[in-house]
Amino acid sequence: MELLKTKNSWIFLCVAVFFAACSGEKRGEGTSKSHTSTRTHRSSSKYAKTNKPEYRYKVKMRKKGGVYQVKAKVNGTPLDFILDTGCSDVSISLTEAKYFLKNKILTKDDLGDIQYGRLANGGFVKTLDFNIKTMEFGGKKLYNVRASIIDNASAPLLLGQSVLSKLRSLNIDNGRREVKFN
Repeated sequence: MELLKTKNSWIFLCVAVFFAACSGEKRGEGTSKSHTSTRTHRSSSKYAKTNKPEYRYKVKMRKKGGVYQVKAKVNGTPLDFILDTGCSDVSISLTEAKYFLKNKILTKDDLGDIQYGRLANGGFVKTLDFNIKTMEFGGKKLYNVRASIIDNASAPLLLGQSVLSKLRSLNIDNGRREVKFN
């Protein structure tokens, strides 16, 4: 008790208690029983909220050749992409890249560096990074999306994480064959 008699010790104790209370621990997660919540909640079906999230955007999936495809627009040009949650970027083939450059959908200023990407089978492929100015997916418009041109004329178009990671939430409903997201 002698410690609490001085002014500096009292201030130190108040600051220590304040920081302990604001340490970021949520109620009920600490190891001490004094931090657990004793509140009880009534559960009534009349007032119970569902945990079912609301999704603002939807896009239909079509099964083709064992994979799901979705429609998206690259700088205003509609394309069918394979939805690939394991792919890092949006990727297009050399065929689409040549068409985009010829029709000024892409410019040389949009092109980046040559890279080597790893394929799902473990092999490597030469790619060229590029920037998609606008990508529309299910009614949502995204800007400055990282993408890759695959050095192969028949490479599939893949819609990967450079789009999917920009979405706040994502739900793939295989039963309804749709992708829902915010």
